[in-house]
Amino acid sequence: SGPACLLRFVELDALIKRIEFGCNPQGCSVMNFIVACIQMVDNNISGRFRPWRKEDDDKEVKQETARQKKLREQRLEKMRFIDEELQKENERIQMFLKAKQEHMDRKAGKKPEYRDIGIDEGEGEEGDEEDDMVGIEDGEEEGEGEEEVELKHRPGKKLPKELRRAYKPRPIMFGYRMREKDCNFKIQGSVALEGRDEGSIKTIKPCYFASALAIISCSLRPLNQWNSYRIDRVINNAKAISTGVCELESVFERVVRHVTIDDYEFDIWIRCFEAAGMWTPTPVKKPGSPDVGLMLFKKKFGKLLNVRKYMIIFTPNGSYAIYHDEFFHLFEPYGSMEKPGGDEEQEDEGDEEGGKKKKRCRKGPKRWPERNTASWVLLYDVDSLIKYIDDRSAAKDWKEKNLYKFFVVDVLSHKKAAPNARILQLLTDLSIPMTCTNKQYGRPEYEICATNESLGWLELENCLPVWSRLNRRNTAGKYRNLPISKIKKFDIEIEGRLWSLWGNLHPEAPVFEDDVRGRQYLGCYVMACCAASVYRLMDWSPHLLDTIVVSGNTYFKESIDQISKEDYEFSLENLNIDCSMDTINFVVHIEHVCYGKLYRVPTFNRMNLSEALIYFFSHYQFGIVSVRKRSLAIGFCPGHDGGYFMYDCQEKDHPLFPKQQGASYMLRTRHLQVLLYCVVVTLNVPFYNIDFSIHKVEMLREGATVENEEEEGGEEGGP
Repeated sequence: SGPACLLRFVELDALIKRIEFGCNPQGCSVMNFIVACIQMVDNNISGRFRPWRKEDDDKEVKQETARQKKLREQRLEKMRFIDEELQKENERIQMFLKAKQEHMDRKAGKKPEYRDIGIDEGEGEEGDEEDDMVGIEDGEEEGEGEEEVELKHRPGKKLPKELRRAYKPRPIMFGYRMREKDCNFKIQGSVALEGRDEGSIKTIKPCYFASALAIISCSLRPLNQWNSYRIDRVINNAKAISTGVCELESVFERVVRHVTIDDYEFDIWIRCFEAAGMWTPTPVKKPGSPDVGLMLFKKKFGKLLNVRKYMIIFTPNGSYAIYHDEFFHLFEPYGSMEKPGGDEEQEDEGDEEGGKKKKRCRKGPKRWPERNTASWVLLYDVDSLIKYIDDRSAAKDWKEKNLYKFFVVDVLSHKKAAPNARILQLLTDLSIPMTCTNKQYGRPEYEICATNESLGWLELENCLPVWSRLNRRNTAGKYRNLPISKIKKFDIEIEGRLWSLWGNLHPEAPVFEDDVRGRQYLGCYVMACCAASVYRLMDWSPHLLDTIVVSGNTYFKESIDQISKEDYEFSLENLNIDCSMDTINFVVHIEHVCYGKLYRVPTFNRMNLSEALIYFFSHYQFGIVSVRKRSLAIGFCPGHDGGYFMYDCQEKDHPLFPKQQGASYMLRTRHLQVLLYCVVVTLNVPFYNIDFSIHKVEMLREGATVENEEEEGGEEGGP
């Protein structure tokens, strides 16, 4: 069969193949060969191999068996979870289809079929016994099951109302209103510049910058969207610019940089302007007469109006911004009724015997009280414009002696303002047109206003919240924890807009028990609403904030002690009806009143947070806003020292506190727009169309005087 050879193979398959090929090189179908098994013995095995006993083999087998069993259990658990979720989803789909069918039946006018619920007069004791037997059998099948938790706050329940003093806020009016005394249509602010008598044609005053800012602001927003807040902002910015200008001489041109208006930052160029081809007067007989001066002014002014709609008229003791469309709109930075010498313009009340008639306002428009502040004044023609300036000019011959100049304002560059500047603009510029309550909510139009929330409020890089404790200074640049940056116990965050109060205790503090630590925030929010109903907001203190957390912890613990069910999702409706804070006892009622989606445009059947807050404060006073596991307490307290407030006790770490630190705090403001911004930033939801809900919280403290509902009902029911 071939020559003998010495072969050594490690693998048996390779050996067999080699034998087959050597025995049958021609590939015949019949082969005769002999396979001899050779046993190799190595006598030097000591120290070369690890000993492997039977116990080690059994241990490895058991470990592998346990691993395989664990994998099978994990797969089964996953399949059970998927099956349960599918079953829940099927139940939700069936409920949805059933509700949809009922809705379609109601639209079609179909009545629901009568269903016998088993209460029949003909059934006797036998039927009752059968029902009892069925109940026993069901109980045996369910075993020792836990009872269903009953909600303690039923929808529709009303508590007696405590007598409170009505509070009517100042109206917010947009556009022109007819004012008394001079019967002109005006948009008036609440402040005005001083020093109308001072000045000359060679120097400028703050009214020069106020007129320029009024032109830029008017070009950004039409006058029918102006209110008193926007005019006040123009005056305040003009004062700030004039204090930073060293040279106040009247020059041909001037550049003002970094002027922030609305959401933009401008570089503006104010220059003296004469239109090309300006009319040159022919020689006249009396060059210094009033008629000639008036004629020259009208010619120059008319020529300039053909080129520019916006301009500044500069006179010896004041500057006026002019905007011309079909009428003349004049911006008055000083008091609109103030004249040189400290006098005020009065109504022209003539004597009927002397042939003069008393001046009366035209009938129709409602006349509003005169404020004598900075204003936009609506004038009908050039003659009324010149008469208005004549009455307020210190030099009565300013036209004859050519003591006037025309300036125009050009924008050199503009860009989006810095994030901090935009946020301060949003919180301080309340001249922005806002969505207000209307007749649908049964309240006056001016009471509650706010713009839609925006996701852009959160997308600010390296920008901490205004009230963050990581900011060493407030928005005015004053250091915190100093008397100059405080008002009573509150920190001033934004002057006249936002105040904050900080406690020392957090619900996750180790002083609380482990079973409720960090979960008692719902009780704290209810106690905050109760505290706001008893104490004025300006009387709150850090000690009261700590008391709210302690009382909320007790209230929450008493509520969950009555629930014996495991893995139960606690909600606001499960809180007890009775609660107490210090020695004051309350009876509370919590009910879900509105819901919606964040950052969406409101529709007829779905609200965003802005519209929900407007609706809520039009009907209720205190409530709790909830988004997922995040909640906040909100409310409104009437009075001079009151306003809107937001209470939060869940915040911890960045961006409000240093690492591993936190405390309860309260924010107070007088404007719903500021409250809306604070709520959105605190909730910090970076996604669109996330569901939120608002619960109302009504409370009645022990010993309070309540309204007599019987008398009210009798009055309403009377003829």
